[in-house]
Amino acid sequence: MDISVFDEDAAPLEARLHLESHETEALVERACERLGSVFGCEASVARAHAARFLTERELQRFIEENVAARAADAGLARLGIAFAGTPDVRLEGPFASSKPLVVSIIVQPIPPMTLDVRTPVSKDAARASLLRRRENESLGTRGNTTHAPIDNIDLAAEALRARLGGDIPSSLVEEAFAEKKREFLGELAADGLTYREYRIAHRVKPADVDAVLRDEAFDDLACSIAVETAFASLGLSCEEEDEQAVLRASAPGRESSLRAEFAATGKLWLLARQTRRAVTLRWVAEHLLTT
Repeated sequence: MDISVFDEDAAPLEARLHLESHETEALVERACERLGSVFGCEASVARAHAARFLTERELQRFIEENVAARAADAGLARLGIAFAGTPDVRLEGPFASSKPLVVSIIVQPIPPMTLDVRTPVSKDAARASLLRRRENESLGTRGNTTHAPIDNIDLAAEALRARLGGDIPSSLVEEAFAEKKREFLGELAADGLTYREYRIAHRVKPADVDAVLRDEAFDDLACSIAVETAFASLGLSCEEEDEQAVLRASAPGRESSLRAEFAATGKLWLLARQTRRAVTLRWVAEHLLTT
């Protein structure tokens, strides 16, 4: 796989991955294996089996999206770029399982920000800041949200978020807000509610909902940027045991299968991000938090 980047300092950053025929074929095989796992059959008969439930276009789209996602995953690992949000992945030109392929990736690199990662912060100060934010959320449209008990990792995340300095690009904020709203609407659908029914029940206007979701999205984004900035500034690194700890926390006893799921869906970049977050917040909790 060859990788070309138009401008390494651009934001967003765009790269093109150039795959040779044998690389495309290998990814198509992996996509069929994924298809087989979804439908509970062998990879060799996955397409024929899936054709009983999917249209030809749906089946083709599944293969194309899986191939593109896995290629992008490998490309992002080689580029080693810390980015915010979700990568935009697209196939360039027609797709054929036995021919060269070009996949484009567009990501929003972590913007340059200031962050104090040396001065200790009191647990009480971090806790007070976090509780104030939670209180503001409870006054908004999501007042029925229950919060887990606060631990040192929560305090570490709040400490970093509060110390982040500089302007976050509006494009990142808007992307984070759009993703937060999609998640919110998905939660409503899972609960059997429409957006209108929710607003009637809570007696809120669309602007009120958007204001709360935008605040939550901004805080989450700021925390994510702060974590990535701290990880780089401190020169931290992730070991295999760090990744295993993240997997274990999510699926005790199923670490291998969960990692395989990340790989099969082309989201090892997300696992890597979660691992960097865990390593960074653990360091902050151990070295910066004081009583």
